[in-house]
Amino acid sequence: MKVISLILSLLVIFSILLTTGCIKEKNPVSPTNPIDMPYTMEIDPSDFESSNLTGNAYFRLTPGVTFIFEGKDEDGLEIRVDIIVEEGP
Repeated sequence: MKVISLILSLLVIFSILLTTGCIKEKNPVSPTNPIDMPYTMEIDPSDFESSNLTGNAYFRLTPGVTFIFEGKDEDGLEIRVDIIVEEGP
């Protein structure tokens, strides 16, 4: 009985390793870095319904609200960004 459970355990471990990609491929494909690709998108403002972002039902931006983001940069220096929502044009 112990031999059968050991064989089943080894089969499960081997199948997990096989399906998760731990076995190297013969011809791996190197991904293209998006930063090296040219930006070719053209944005036409008439494609958008409204320039009024305060009308978004899922992300309401009420005029007068302030968003504060705090953190540290790569050098450990404190960073603070204040975003104040203002009335649209």
